[in-house]
Amino acid sequence: MPSAERAGTTLVLLGTGGGPLSAGARYVPGRSGPASLVTVGKRTFLVDAGPGTVRRLGQAGVSVDRLAGVFVTHAHSDHIADLFAMFLLSNPGGTMGEFTTPVPIFGPGPSEELPTTYDGKRVPIINRERPAPGIAEFLELQQQAFRYDINVRNVEQSPTAVDYPALFDVREIRVPPACRASPTNPAPRMSPFVVLDDEEVTVSATLVAHAPVFPSFAFRFDTPGGSVTFSGDTGESANLVELARGTDLLVHEVVDVDHYARTSGGSASVIDFMRRSHTTPEGVGRVAASGARSVVLSHLLPGDPGEVTPEQWCARVASEYDGPVSVGEDLATYEVGTA
Repeated sequence: MPSAERAGTTLVLLGTGGGPLSAGARYVPGRSGPASLVTVGKRTFLVDAGPGTVRRLGQAGVSVDRLAGVFVTHAHSDHIADLFAMFLLSNPGGTMGEFTTPVPIFGPGPSEELPTTYDGKRVPIINRERPAPGIAEFLELQQQAFRYDINVRNVEQSPTAVDYPALFDVREIRVPPACRASPTNPAPRMSPFVVLDDEEVTVSATLVAHAPVFPSFAFRFDTPGGSVTFSGDTGESANLVELARGTDLLVHEVVDVDHYARTSGGSASVIDFMRRSHTTPEGVGRVAASGARSVVLSHLLPGDPGEVTPEQWCARVASEYDGPVSVGEDLATYEVGTA
């Protein structure tokens, strides 16, 4: 394995906002949807691709041809809205570089069924025969939806026509059968499992408690320069505690559920979903206290510092955790292993 000096590890937060606007996560200037970069030496990995990722990549000065892999925590729109757009808007001849070789994309596979609704009522379902596609079918359908644009641009720019299907090396993550996970048991206790292992980087995954979403993953990057763990969207999770133990940097989502209970006028079912499927600042502290060396808060709800200040976020995490805590901002950079 190369030395840490040769393969320094850097985290860049591209987007630190969270949630669809319909769930009370109103637009906050300066916060794009969830997306982060982990750079190891000359290789860069993208974790999630929420709304605004393409623009943030440009602002960060990152050429897309540097992407050595993309990791998708789960298939909620605020985490994948810009996944296909990143390819569509970069080729051919993009000013941010262009994709010329297949990019490994790791993400959820299809689910066999949907969970039941909170109240048991029937709801409109698109394609009842295949209601929960995996990331491979998602990309296939996006190509079909944009086929006019793709086809006409290939005609217009035939010397540099792009074979889009050849750009995706989709590797849907198979959950170990022994853990008996399902839409009705989305995050049973399990050990982390490896999804990528090469000479510089090992990426491990585990299921986390973002019910009713299944599957929903957390990821850990172990590199010569240190380790970074991404919670994904989750309630407090024993699986995540195990994955994050000893990590240099824990990037954890955070939601002030009480704020929404007081101010949003949201239904009881929405507030209940937030309590079960997201993590309070105190909960982040409890997860981190199991061995993370430092914490960065992201996927902030609410993201407006006028509603919850950085000092308030940090103080509440610090009530359960005595390590370094910072509140993430879009385009903030962290040198891993130096905290």
